[in-house]
Amino acid sequence: MKVNRGHLRDVILIEVLKILEKRVKASIKDIFNDLRQVNPDVDRKLLKEVIREMVNEGLATNTEETLAITELGIEFLKKSTVFDRTDGFKEIIQLEVFMSTFDLYKMKGTVPVHIVIIDKDLVEKTLKIMLEVYDSNLVVSDLITLADEGEKIGFTEIPEEKVGIAVVSNTIYDVIAKNIKIDIESSSAGLLHYFRLKPRGLVELISYSGTTISPSVLFLRGRYTSVLEIVKKGSGYSIADVKEVSPHMMNILERELYLADARGIRGAVAVIMPRRESFGIYEGKRAKLIVVTGLNYFAPLFELGYNPDVRANETIFEFTKLKPIDEFV
Repeated sequence: MKVNRGHLRDVILIEVLKILEKRVKASIKDIFNDLRQVNPDVDRKLLKEVIREMVNEGLATNTEETLAITELGIEFLKKSTVFDRTDGFKEIIQLEVFMSTFDLYKMKGTVPVHIVIIDKDLVEKTLKIMLEVYDSNLVVSDLITLADEGEKIGFTEIPEEKVGIAVVSNTIYDVIAKNIKIDIESSSAGLLHYFRLKPRGLVELISYSGTTISPSVLFLRGRYTSVLEIVKKGSGYSIADVKEVSPHMMNILERELYLADARGIRGAVAVIMPRRESFGIYEGKRAKLIVVTGLNYFAPLFELGYNPDVRANETIFEFTKLKPIDEFV
């Protein structure tokens, strides 16, 4: 019985941390109700014991009967659920595509966005760099939005002393395809080589399968990009996404891509049909669409050593509330 109770205690601890990570703050009553939806037999007394241990170990804080997860708790949760989170980023993208309501013909609805959270004194410099990145055709769209501390971008609240900047994610192409009933899927992210401001080919790839975070974010954190060099000298490496689609649907999808390009969504770089070698890829059955990512906007911040907080595809945002970047500079 002691072994079983000990195992149950560990399970409850992880589930409570998951709840707190999603809710940000929650009362013991709220946590208990959430746990009962998963396991109707959860023990309230045991839950209180687990919470007491969590607070003592610094995994959570307890203020006025409201619990909040700490940085230590977040780290503990990540280490304890790494295998559960395998393919988690792919599932996040699928959920965002399902929730997004963007209509290419009406140019309104919600779209997936990437967010960078930076210190306030970096905002002016960041926006100037982002404008240069857009002028070099390395991102999906010139549309962005800013949010001050305490404000929200979609579901994401901006912390104190920070500013959030959101940009359009290349997942907007998945939404566009969904609207014409075409199944499209991101298979990998890669480093795209540029020479004289022209994309020449992919040199590295990270598969979306088996990853717990965005492969593009891995490229950013590893400082594999040289977007500033592309902006200044025309040559370097940016990040692109490789999306797979049935070759029978590609002609239909390409018509939407032309319309998207005409309306300012200009991230599509190349279409690779089966049994052709291009961009360093030889494909047998599925056609591939190569698109640049909005995360290229933030690559220079990593290249300069700032290491900002980047939230890739964490939320969706109303397209009509996004404004051209030059209005902020």
